Formats: sequence, structure tokens, C-alpha cells
Amino acid sequence: FSLLEVSAPDETGVVYRLARAISALGWNIHAARLSVWGSRARDAFYITHPDGRKVPTADAARLLSALPHEDFSKKKRPAPPARR
Repeated sequence: FSLLEVSAPDETGVVYRLARAISALGWNIHAARLSVWGSRARDAFYITHPDGRKVPTADAARLLSALPHEDFSKKKRPAPPARR
């Protein structure tokens, strides 16, 4: 297996979005270890190519380009109410 470690803000659906991005590349997820430290999700995925080979390190760039970065940025906070 190849080990893919990801750190992202701990938001609803972050693991789903990561798993969807990995799957969209055709990679198989064999196992995952999920943890949260403070406001950060730290996830480790054990992955392979569809044919069972390890995923080369160079292919990680494909995953980075497939991730919707705006989904993993800091949550947008509502603007404070206007003062009168």
C-alpha cells in the first residue's frame, strides 16, 4: 500500500470529500485512520492503483489538483452585523 496523509480543517464532510477525490482518480482505499487534533482533521489513507500497485509519489500531484481547495480552507465566518 501507499500511505497518503492529509491534514485539513475539521469540517463536516471532510473525510467524504477526501475519499471522493481519491476514488475519482481510480485509486482504491484499503484502510483509513482518522483523527482530530484541535480544529484539524488528520487522516491517513492506505491506497493502491486499480491494478493493486503502490501509487507513486509523483501521482500525489494529481490528487492535489483534483482536490477542491476551497473546500479545505478555513471556514468562512459570517460578517459581523453592521453598526448603527
